[in-house]
Amino acid sequence: PGSSRIAFWTAAFAAGLTPAALVSTFRGYTDIGSVAFTGLACLVYLRDISLTSWRQRLWAGVFLAAALIVRRTFAYVVIAFILAVSLQAAMAAVRDPFPLRYAVRVLGRIASVVTFIIATLMLFAWPFVYNVLTVDYRLQYKSWEYPSALVLQYFIYEFGWLSWAVAGVTLAVGW
Repeated sequence: PGSSRIAFWTAAFAAGLTPAALVSTFRGYTDIGSVAFTGLACLVYLRDISLTSWRQRLWAGVFLAAALIVRRTFAYVVIAFILAVSLQAAMAAVRDPFPLRYAVRVLGRIASVVTFIIATLMLFAWPFVYNVLTVDYRLQYKSWEYPSALVLQYFIYEFGWLSWAVAGVTLAVGW
């Protein structure tokens, strides 16, 4: 009922105070650097969501590549960012009088962001790119895999049925 800006910043501040957000900082992980680079990429993108400026595309790509360089696991965040931008473009294309032409134009711009990500990684982090291409990470993390039933038992034991019931109700209400 109030201001959407106040609601957004309240939620953003509250999310930043959750243990999941703070634990990596307290442990000294570099997640906060990758989050900062991802945030900068979001700011650059939000200046013009149609990505008309090549400088905007360049900086978005450089910031997303920097997020990857600082913390490899942010590859998922970069993929999510590209998918979110593509989904935004698809929604905008539906409203355009010439949707196919608009979609092709904007998807080409999104492809240029991906090209800038790859170019930045190859220029400044070639050993990183080499490792991504040659290391079998599935085999490397195989010992970390557990059966789904065991994982479910662990979370039920740790958080209890009440937490799961509340989560299920909120999921159902939000659906």
